[in-house]
Amino acid sequence: MVSLNRRNFLKLSSLAAGGLMFFKPTAKASIYTPHWKKPAGKIKYLPNICSYCSTACDIVVRTRVNGKFMKPQKIDGNEKSTYNRGRICARGQSGPRTVYNPDRIKYPLIRVEGSERGEWKFKKATWKEAMDYIRKKIEENKIQPHEVAVFAGQRACAYEKLGVFAFSASIGCPNIVGSPMQHCVMAEHAGADVTVGTMITHDELLVDMDNTKVLLTVGSNAAIAGISVSRAVRFAKGRQNKMTVIALDPRLSETAAKADKWIPIKPGSDMAFLMAIIRLLIKNGWYEDEFLRRYTNAPFLIYDNNGAPFAFGQNTNPDQFPFSQNYYVYDEISGEVVPVDGFTNDNIGNKKIKPALFAPKDLTFQGKPAKTAFDYLWEAVKDATPEWAAKICDIPKEDIEETAELLGKIRPATVHPGWMDGRYEDVVQSRKAAAIINVLVGGVDSVGGWIFNPEDREGMERFTKAYKSGKLNNPMALMMATAMAPGLLGVIGKLEGMMLSGKFPLFRGYPHFNRAYYDYQKEKYGKKAIPYSLFINAGFQEAVEGKLKWNGKPYQIKFAYIYSTNPLKDYFGYKTWADTLRNPNLKLVVVDDILPSDVAAFADVILPDKTYLEKYSGIWIQGPNSDLGLRMRFPSVSQIGDTKGGDEVFCMLSNALSHGRGDYGSAAMIVSQFTGWDMGKTMKELALAWKGKKPLYKAFRDTALYTVSKKLGMTPKQLEETLEKKGVLPLKTKEELMEEAGMPYKLPVPTFSGRVEIYSTLFGHFNAKYGIDPHWHPILTYIDWEYKKGAKRDYKPTGNEFFFAYGKVPEMTYLTTADNPLLHSLVERHANENYGFWMNPKAAERLGLKEGDEIEVENTVSGQKIRSFVHITEMVREDTVYVMSDFGLDNKLLKYGSGKGVDLGKLIPHRLGPVTGSVLSCQFTVKVRKI
Repeated sequence: MVSLNRRNFLKLSSLAAGGLMFFKPTAKASIYTPHWKKPAGKIKYLPNICSYCSTACDIVVRTRVNGKFMKPQKIDGNEKSTYNRGRICARGQSGPRTVYNPDRIKYPLIRVEGSERGEWKFKKATWKEAMDYIRKKIEENKIQPHEVAVFAGQRACAYEKLGVFAFSASIGCPNIVGSPMQHCVMAEHAGADVTVGTMITHDELLVDMDNTKVLLTVGSNAAIAGISVSRAVRFAKGRQNKMTVIALDPRLSETAAKADKWIPIKPGSDMAFLMAIIRLLIKNGWYEDEFLRRYTNAPFLIYDNNGAPFAFGQNTNPDQFPFSQNYYVYDEISGEVVPVDGFTNDNIGNKKIKPALFAPKDLTFQGKPAKTAFDYLWEAVKDATPEWAAKICDIPKEDIEETAELLGKIRPATVHPGWMDGRYEDVVQSRKAAAIINVLVGGVDSVGGWIFNPEDREGMERFTKAYKSGKLNNPMALMMATAMAPGLLGVIGKLEGMMLSGKFPLFRGYPHFNRAYYDYQKEKYGKKAIPYSLFINAGFQEAVEGKLKWNGKPYQIKFAYIYSTNPLKDYFGYKTWADTLRNPNLKLVVVDDILPSDVAAFADVILPDKTYLEKYSGIWIQGPNSDLGLRMRFPSVSQIGDTKGGDEVFCMLSNALSHGRGDYGSAAMIVSQFTGWDMGKTMKELALAWKGKKPLYKAFRDTALYTVSKKLGMTPKQLEETLEKKGVLPLKTKEELMEEAGMPYKLPVPTFSGRVEIYSTLFGHFNAKYGIDPHWHPILTYIDWEYKKGAKRDYKPTGNEFFFAYGKVPEMTYLTTADNPLLHSLVERHANENYGFWMNPKAAERLGLKEGDEIEVENTVSGQKIRSFVHITEMVREDTVYVMSDFGLDNKLLKYGSGKGVDLGKLIPHRLGPVTGSVLSCQFTVKVRKI
């Protein structure tokens, strides 16, 4: 496989990007329009926050207002925003098409008696009738809080998680399942999370592409061209500033088409490439020596603990968080081993020491051979030569050497942290390797590197102050503070302290069903738990089937509330999910959404959600923006039908599950802890919401205005009026924040040592808690997994067998875009490449295939088969087939989205990865046959 430099693939680049810059609507785009009659009134510009993806761009909606009647006319980016810089994508501009979509669910629906889940047989109902039905089912089946599973999808995860947490606390239910979490958020960045401490949920940090000189992208196309506007505008600025881009991708993606060098790496071989890069950086001394000694745990002394590295001084109690009193380093000045603080940002501080990156040969400490974490890193990669990696990756070794030299010799340089990468079982180790490269070149909270967001800085300032003061010596205080801390600390605080322990008071002695499932798996099959598993669905099927127990009692899920997600497609394994949702043990299924998704056909009750253009919001930080700013959402359209926002439904369901007495006190406590809002005000406002006297969004809004305005020296009214006028309120620039609260230069990062970590203290903790496993190796290791039985990493498919890869269409994200006629008019201009399987011309010739020929694609691991057609292009490797993941919806009520493209849930089996529970969505091969 020959790599292409920029000159060689400019022609292909134009094909990849063709048609995306200029849009001429097709006839289908005018199938309907919201502007059937020009209304009276005046034009008003109302700020909002786009809901079409997790980027959450700042927007302004040009709205015609006539009294209380509002109709959106046009959506633009907010020019005052430093986040998306006044730009929005095609999806963002298409917002009104969802509001006025004729397929939209506008009223509650109840299943017709005698019909079966999976059939679209519903009758229109009032909200009272729908809630009476839900209450009746709850009472008839004596459904308890721990027997409820809350599936919270994209809108809940990105915009309404505070309401989800409040709802969960109010009923005492631990069973939250976050749709983007396990496959997209947790898997893509767990390796980076444990290195720099953030929880990079579609980047809680932004890459400073404006200023970097070298950018390596690995599995990052969706982050830049997927399209995340906040990343795309920075990428474009970087290219204007002569940023050199190297893209690793089996196909010529949108990002690769804009790169200086496209390296068409073999699917699943990223880890070998990255290890070889690390080897060259260390071997040639191309790393930031002072940064590593001072602000990372590379100098920590490590010993071998039954075949796994473990840090001297690390807390070994598996039932405690892995905070430690001291770690140890070898001081090159004194020639002695010295202790360093267990939680701090700086190994040196005011001490006159020089922590060694390489320990003296034959060093012993506490009677054991001792090496540094950096020693262990070198040992992990010393045999990863370019020649070795090139053979595995099926690329020239010069590609590896040239990439390493660029990253090593030019500053600033960085590796993009990526987006959605739960594809292979070594993804955590490969993402950790990418993060380590970024650390070696000094790309942490520095110009041209990864920049932490303001919320992380504020959260770490608060946590560090409490930790150092001794206020967290009480186990419950430490648990709550850790759970409310930012990034990695918050993930583990919630996971081990609240969700899995079975000891969190609000959950009444029950853990998340994941914990019962792990116990079941260990007892029945001897399997380890999935350790980094916050809000995942592992064990849901078994919980519905009645296989799980907790403390000797049955632990069964009887009620599934599914909000803004489509498990049949989002979680892969269509049949697994369809069978579970049809199981009579599941007594009640409620789906809350805007459009008739595939999973809605399996509901007993369907509740109609509001679109983002119909909603208010509380006060939000500007997402992962490197600058500090506040923003707020204001509705720009009169309500369509009899819809209610998810926040309103949370209160109604809480009362239904609590005999009309949802525990708003517990909800207020959790909300106040998460936000820092005034507890008294939060309690008062949530009481009004739970009693039906105020929508929950209004309670959140008023509480936030009350608390935040005080800090800013404004009245709540002044703050609200300012945000309504401007949409965003800038407070501090990234330069000011980095100067005041640089991490790790001024503050610890959110790891359990406070340093940037080469040795993961969390993974060391996992070894102590769950058993030693290479998938959560604390330093780095190469895992020789199989594509299928007997097909190791050096496997080369032949004949009609191929590696499998998939990605995103820039015009699509979730269900709300998949049925948008304006966006489909864009997609259909390139229907073959968007709906079919990409195949290299040489492979197509070998199989006797021509453009558009119908094919059957079979998964060689699961035996699943789907039908599609072939798109022949040189923009993919000869041994790989590629397909877009945004389509394949079945519900025929979706006029624009149904029956197009490929449903990957029918090709990818429901197999969970070992660390995060992400589905192994590419770890197999496929066979292609002409029909």
